[in-house]
Amino acid sequence: EGEKNQENYDKLNRLITFIKDSSDEEFKKEFNNYMNLDATINYYIMGNIACLKDNYNHNMLLITYDGKIWYPTLYDMDVSWGTNWFGEETYKYDEDWTHDGNTSLLWEKLERCFKEDINNRYFELRKNELSEDNLIKEFEQFKKSIPARILKLEHDKYNKDVNKTYNGHEIIGIPGEDISQIKKFIKKRTTYVDKKIESLVK
Repeated sequence: EGEKNQENYDKLNRLITFIKDSSDEEFKKEFNNYMNLDATINYYIMGNIACLKDNYNHNMLLITYDGKIWYPTLYDMDVSWGTNWFGEETYKYDEDWTHDGNTSLLWEKLERCFKEDINNRYFELRKNELSEDNLIKEFEQFKKSIPARILKLEHDKYNKDVNKTYNGHEIIGIPGEDISQIKKFIKKRTTYVDKKIESLVK
């Protein structure tokens, strides 16, 4: 974590000013002088596939090693795969969080200026890492790695049959206990995002 001083604020403001004030031509030509394009496209793609609402609007960490080139990184992904932060299946598979009225110019300009790069990288990842089968396999393997004793403790604490609330919301259970909802969401979401990414280059 960097120190909170004017020098570091100036480094971040350099990036903010570029995104805010650059024309599309400048944005495309100079982008790699401000952000790592590969990392930014990967972040954009993961956010789309997993429906990471919060990570487009505010839950994004920016990392820099030289004070000039920034890398977006994911954190706090409790809103993902169609569920909200208290375990409820809330979000539809066909919701586009990059255009929900709360997004930034970064994602708008990235889609306009690097649509071919996004398309190429997305469908490269969809062949293996982000295929439906692989995504589901990763969830299944992760669930198997959790000891039965731990799953029972979680179930006893967050079981949807237990009348508990948190900040006014009913706690209805943690999706990790039953990944059937996630499996269904993945199948619908990948089909939806395929069409969205294809539309960028049409």
